Amino acid sequence: MGRKDWGAILVLLVLTAALYGVGMGAFGFLDPDEPFYALTAKEMLQRGDLWRPVLFGEPQFEKPVFFYWVLYLSFKCFGVNEFAARVGPCLAGVLTVLLVYLWGKTLFRKRGPAFISAAVLATAVEFLILCRVAMTDVFLCLFVTAALCAFSAGYTDERRRPAAWLLVFFFCGLGFLTKGPLGILLPFLGIVPYLLLSGERHLLKEIPWGRGLALFALVAFPWYVFMAKEHGPGFLRHFFVHENVRRFFVAEHRNSDKIFFYPIGVWAGFFPWSAFLPAVVSYGLKRVLRPPSPAQKSFLFLALCSFLPFAFFMLAKSKLFSYVFPVFPPMALMTGAWLYRFLRLKGDVQGAGLRFWTVLFWGAAPLLALAGAVGYGAENRVDLWRPVAVLGVVFVPFCWAALFCFWKGRRRWALAGILLGMVSFAWGVFGMLVPRTDGGFSAKKAVAFYRDFVKEDKPSFFLASKLFVRGVAYYAGSEKVGVLTGNPKRAFYTRHPLPFFSTLDDLLKIEREKFPVYCFLRQKDLQFLRSIVDHRFGVAIVWSDAERVIAKLDRADHDQNP
Repeated sequence: MGRKDWGAILVLLVLTAALYGVGMGAFGFLDPDEPFYALTAKEMLQRGDLWRPVLFGEPQFEKPVFFYWVLYLSFKCFGVNEFAARVGPCLAGVLTVLLVYLWGKTLFRKRGPAFISAAVLATAVEFLILCRVAMTDVFLCLFVTAALCAFSAGYTDERRRPAAWLLVFFFCGLGFLTKGPLGILLPFLGIVPYLLLSGERHLLKEIPWGRGLALFALVAFPWYVFMAKEHGPGFLRHFFVHENVRRFFVAEHRNSDKIFFYPIGVWAGFFPWSAFLPAVVSYGLKRVLRPPSPAQKSFLFLALCSFLPFAFFMLAKSKLFSYVFPVFPPMALMTGAWLYRFLRLKGDVQGAGLRFWTVLFWGAAPLLALAGAVGYGAENRVDLWRPVAVLGVVFVPFCWAALFCFWKGRRRWALAGILLGMVSFAWGVFGMLVPRTDGGFSAKKAVAFYRDFVKEDKPSFFLASKLFVRGVAYYAGSEKVGVLTGNPKRAFYTRHPLPFFSTLDDLLKIEREKFPVYCFLRQKDLQFLRSIVDHRFGVAIVWSDAERVIAKLDRADHDQNP
């Protein structure tokens, strides 16, 4: 790499620091997923055990160990807190952005499209969000991107091919250790079809399958072998069949199992670059259908790396927006290549379609997002005027200024304006807005109130809604928690080792000395609780914030003093 490459990397580091570095520890863990990972790592740390993921005191088989290692070491370095849990995903996001720059340099052989692609990825709103929360998806995205980048490096340079293609298997091994079979499936969903469709199937023989799979096994398998020895074949059956194969055919989240879920989610999640996606798709198809050339092959590879994993996730019954995260880097590269060409065109080249989409995403969408924040604050009685005002005088004007410059043909100014707009968005949302709405999305505020409200030393027993139970256990530092639900069999895809309460008889089984029981509930679960108790119980609300409430459940013949 030359001096200008290091300059581009420095600029990208400054951009990602501005995007991801503000407010990482300013708000509590977002229910239900962040507390799931944080609580598991916290219990591992308390036991001093790096190898056995544990949740609520029992072995936890839902995810492999790599992300828990990241959290474990981060907790050791920075303490058990929100910042420590999120710094790892943040750094993984930064590395992914830098990898996209290097991948773009390899494919396009120019700094311009590579830099724009990396900036597009860094500022896409879903990427921006997931790099700031404690979840596994950003690490899977990092390792899939690294594997594809290594393949491209070996494909374009025969001298580096043996080492580069061995690295493909190394990164697949890390992906397998992060999220199971997807770690090796997703990269090869792009690599093998590309070599077949490009007429270069002979290169399949040059892939070091023997040494590569040995390296893959050396990286990926030791932890699985250890767990299989500890827990028997039941672990392998649970992880590979229940947590992977079955999720493909059975919807964990029934409301999201819709044909339009991912198309709408990816389009919205790619904001603000969503405005260009129709043009990028059209441009990419034209490139792919041209006679073979380096540019045609690059677009074919990127299209396959985007479309085939996307189609795979579309076919799966279990759907979450974060699952399709690995398609964002190749999408960003195609967008960056199109933008680089578009910025260099002379004259007025914006068609009616492009003008419409930029007005929708750069003009209307920021205003609608602001209106949504105002509506949320009014409905839930949360004072959001300060962050809304800041976003209104910084983020929205930047977007509108970018739109104005775009319409006037000042396309480079438009690009600069939208990048600054996304930086202001990150500061306003994660530095001000989310911390003020903390009580609606995290158990941290509710548990802090409980500790101030209940001045006693004896261990308490809690009830919680299924979405809140992990956060309550994490912040309360207690495994003495039960789940209040009307349907215990469908409360969790993988059942937690917790007591479930769904009837009056279940509540009557709680020992009298555990009362009063404090319940951390959604409003609808509070109504359910009131519907199943009788005259032997009293239910009183002691705290509420948005859809969350703390209710005090007591026996009628029990001492009422907390």
